[in-house]
Amino acid sequence: MWHDTKTATNLQNGKDVPTLALYKHVKDPTGQWADGIGLPTSLNMRCFKATERLTIEAMTEFLDNAGEERFFTKVVRLQVDLAQMGASQCLYQGIMGALGYSKNNLPFLELARRLPLQVLESVTQGEVSDEEYLARRQALLLGTAGLLPSQRPNPCP
Repeated sequence: MWHDTKTATNLQNGKDVPTLALYKHVKDPTGQWADGIGLPTSLNMRCFKATERLTIEAMTEFLDNAGEERFFTKVVRLQVDLAQMGASQCLYQGIMGALGYSKNNLPFLELARRLPLQVLESVTQGEVSDEEYLARRQALLLGTAGLLPSQRPNPCP
């Protein structure tokens, strides 16, 4: 937000992260909004210097509060999902979202919504070999995602 180092923020892979300095557009003094996120109001600090200005106890308390808030936000979301779709579908969507990692978690969640667990399970009812069982489920998942060879555009001649 402050961008007071005037240097680029880098990822582990060496790529620069686009930075938008917001400090010119903040109308409220730091102390007014710092309370809302649990920061001490007396500190107008740069993020990279926080460890020099905060005690271990203050940093621990801030991180604990942030972690608890994140956890309870997820709990509420999970409770809503459980009430709306049931435990099996909720778990299935959670696993699919986790399989997508950070860049693909939304597409994986969308796949789980488009192909609900109940549909995926119902297709393989009856006596089938392990190979057939896996092939049917794989075809359903890939087809729903639009990744079957027949769904790909024709290559240019």
